[in-house]
Amino acid sequence: MSPLLKTAARLLAGRTADNREPPAQGGPEARRAHQLSLLEECLKRLPAAALPRNLKLSFSVAEAADCPDISHVELLSARFENRLYPLNIPEETFVRMWVERLASGEYTALLAHAGNKLAGFVAFKGPVEEGYICALYISPLFFRKGVGRTLMELSALFCRAEGGMRLTLKVEPLNYGAISFYQSLQFRALAVKSSHLIVFQKELLPC
Repeated sequence: MSPLLKTAARLLAGRTADNREPPAQGGPEARRAHQLSLLEECLKRLPAAALPRNLKLSFSVAEAADCPDISHVELLSARFENRLYPLNIPEETFVRMWVERLASGEYTALLAHAGNKLAGFVAFKGPVEEGYICALYISPLFFRKGVGRTLMELSALFCRAEGGMRLTLKVEPLNYGAISFYQSLQFRALAVKSSHLIVFQKELLPC
């Protein structure tokens, strides 16, 4: 991903952070420190069986500099979703959107890297304990290598560590691969949202 885009993401994040009120529970630094500590604890509890067999992954919590890679992976992967309404958004606009999302404090994204490449990410919208997953995208380079399953296992631990009881997400109705994937993880379909997205939910076991 272009170093220029990464620099722009950092600058935009700085301006966005300067223009918003600090959250009641602490500023961005305190929130990030908590997220990193939580991720470290969850990785200790992540079963070895949840990791890909033939792929070494490292994990982190997303920050502004990651937004170009996040946007690139999402736009590439979205082509395989059989969306009813395709994502026809310029990549620069998508980067700005993700920078603003992370800077708002309303989104938390967990990243999986294979070497220096972003293999995939999972993102929560709202408090992590509410368990609403707004995005799970895997780079096409790492399809069918177990990255999605690992990220979902990690997201469940992350949510449960914050006191969450369930995960909820939405899936395109023609994205049969994703539907089968979530069903294999014991998610169940609840309803159809906004006339076209299927809502899936999974109850979490205590830590």
